[in-house]
Amino acid sequence: MHQTDRRVKVVVLSSRGKQLRTRLLNDFHRPPAILSELSNTDLEALHRLSARLRPE
Repeated sequence: MHQTDRRVKVVVLSSRGKQLRTRLLNDFHRPPAILSELSNTDLEALHRLSARLRPE
C-alpha cells in the first residue's frame, strides 16, 4: 500500500514477471507480419487513409 494514498497499491514484478513484460511489450510494438508483404505504394495508401480516421 502507498504510504500516503490508500487507493494506490505498489506492485513489484518478479524476475519471471519482468521477462514476460519485456516479451509482451516487444510483441506489442512489432507490426503485424502481413504489413511486410505490402508494397511501399500500398503502405503509403494505408498510412494516408488511416490518418483520416484520427480525430482532429
